[in-house]
Amino acid sequence: MGYALAKAAQVAGAQVTLVSGPVTLAAPHGISCVMVQSAVEMHEAVMHHLEKDMVVIGCAAVADYRPETSVNQKIKKQTQDMNLTLKQNPDIIADVAADGRAALVIGFAAETENVLAYAKDKRKAKR
Repeated sequence: MGYALAKAAQVAGAQVTLVSGPVTLAAPHGISCVMVQSAVEMHEAVMHHLEKDMVVIGCAAVADYRPETSVNQKIKKQTQDMNLTLKQNPDIIADVAADGRAALVIGFAAETENVLAYAKDKRKAKR
């Protein structure tokens, strides 16, 4: 959906910077694309490219949590169970809205229940 929105914005005359996680899609011709691997990297890239009076559309289902620790190699099987501690990822839409430079911030939310109530709560919480 993000690639289609980026292309539609470009066709409408906008200068577009697309921040994307790993996908098999090619960046639309003429659109600046910043590729990232993680939600933390996406947050950093969005905040880095944020400019005054920009319209920001956040439509990715970025993970809400990530492992607190990570390793660069395979974890070998052990004779006991392992516990995984999760850490909350930064809230990109809330941080963009709080920053105040964007003229308009649009976010999408994937909900499975209480859709309208949760959407209203998120809109208020993220401003």
